[in-house]
Amino acid sequence: QDVIERYLLGHSAPVGRTTSTPLVQELASDLSKGRGAQLGGIAQAIFQGLISGGDPLLYLREDSSVVAELLGAGEAAILPALLKGSDIKRYVAPTAHWRAVYPYYLESGRTRLFGERELASQFPVTYAYLMRHRVQLSSRGSERMNYPAWYALWCPRDMARLRAPKILTQVLARRPSFTFDQQGDFSFVGGGNAGVYGIALKPSYGVSPRHYLAI
Repeated sequence: QDVIERYLLGHSAPVGRTTSTPLVQELASDLSKGRGAQLGGIAQAIFQGLISGGDPLLYLREDSSVVAELLGAGEAAILPALLKGSDIKRYVAPTAHWRAVYPYYLESGRTRLFGERELASQFPVTYAYLMRHRVQLSSRGSERMNYPAWYALWCPRDMARLRAPKILTQVLARRPSFTFDQQGDFSFVGGGNAGVYGIALKPSYGVSPRHYLAI
């Protein structure tokens, strides 16, 4: 820690101690590529998570009977693992306790909403669940908030970005709390006190996201 702090402050590290170890040399070499850079300069994107407009119906507990039914029907493709702010802890790989009902797919790199017939045909059990709550879902919105469909999310975000590796942090935190979604396994909620931000680093920058997590 002392070596890293001296390095980041621009001082010479103590000679003859840990500076000769391969780990410290690698860390110093990688970090020097971004020395003095702000996060916005090394990030490809800093982005918010999902906003459903109907959290109690579209964000479901992982251990609920509804999720068990939907997953048992083989419809996991539109039930991504979902993280909330309380799931983001530093030095700990994320674990999701929620699933989002996310009726979207990727087409030519763009996020598309399933049409109602497609949804009913490809995901009949999830569609039946949504139909049971159609009245509540249809009542969302206002004159300024028009949903593209009664089962749509208000802000589905960029599906390709959500499925990519990313650093995650809480919207509100008392101390730095960052973790890494290495495989792009998780979606996350946006906005409010329980929200999460995603940070995608520029691939061309050549520095492992884990090195930034370390500091």
